[in-house]
Amino acid sequence: MKKLYLPLILLCLLSVFLVSCQSHDDNSDIAINEPLYLVLDTNKALRNQEVNFSLISEENADFTSQANFLLMEI
Repeated sequence: MKKLYLPLILLCLLSVFLVSCQSHDDNSDIAINEPLYLVLDTNKALRNQEVNFSLISEENADFTSQANFLLMEI
């Protein structure tokens, strides 16, 4: 009986490992070989005030729509 469960358990663990390691992200990395600048629409902001970010290259190409901005609270 013990011999029957061991291969079954190993097969289950292997399948869980393989399924958990698959990537389902639709995000694709974009290689940009030029400096980018983060531009804010204001110099100062109060708590809960909206601030607009832009990501601009030296040639004024706008990469804002392709960027993901993450908020980190300090």
